[in-house]
Amino acid sequence: VNRFSESKNLFDSSNVTRTQVLIIGAGLSGLEAARLLRENGVKTIVIEGRNRTGGRIFSLRSKNGHMVDLGGAWIHGINGSIPGGDLVNPIWEIARAAKIPTRSTPVDDLLAFYPANQKPSNVEEWFEDFVNYVREETKMAADDVSFEYYANIFANMRNFTEQERYAFYSILHTLIEGNEATELEKISAKNYMDITGLHYGEEHVFHETGFKAIIDYLTKDVKSG
Repeated sequence: VNRFSESKNLFDSSNVTRTQVLIIGAGLSGLEAARLLRENGVKTIVIEGRNRTGGRIFSLRSKNGHMVDLGGAWIHGINGSIPGGDLVNPIWEIARAAKIPTRSTPVDDLLAFYPANQKPSNVEEWFEDFVNYVREETKMAADDVSFEYYANIFANMRNFTEQERYAFYSILHTLIEGNEATELEKISAKNYMDITGLHYGEEHVFHETGFKAIIDYLTKDVKSG
């Protein structure tokens, strides 16, 4: 794009009429693209419609001092994107380069979906049994059906009570829907089991700084125009 003048820095768009590259959107992808271009000497302008950077990454600190991520939260694929592969999530590489503290989030940490009278160990066992059940069923199945289909069958097979059924579906919503960002009825069980992220390594969060620490790192050497 050659309609904008040379910019003094990444975001300084005052009195600008020419640039080599114009990036629309100051989300994670736009900021990383701009950083790489800038490192290679390419003059770049990023324009953003909101009054903040980060896109869907939005971290806030609560009144009691805890960091809460209202948008993106986890880093997936720290051990590679395929079994035995080396396609590590680039966000993980940025986090390590920036020395941003993270921690893993095992299933044991997720307690919000357990009813008061239900043992967490039982719910976790149901989830493991369900995943194994779906894995075996999809090996032989010719038709491609949803996770919801298998979840309903599994719940009926186990004769869950109303509270047990609630706990079971809650963990599915948390561990499957949450990761896939859509409903069980829209997730292909066969495809999910083929590309499951179980081998991708631990899933980390920015427990001290929030995901915004990545945004802060990408914009640390630039000014807003």
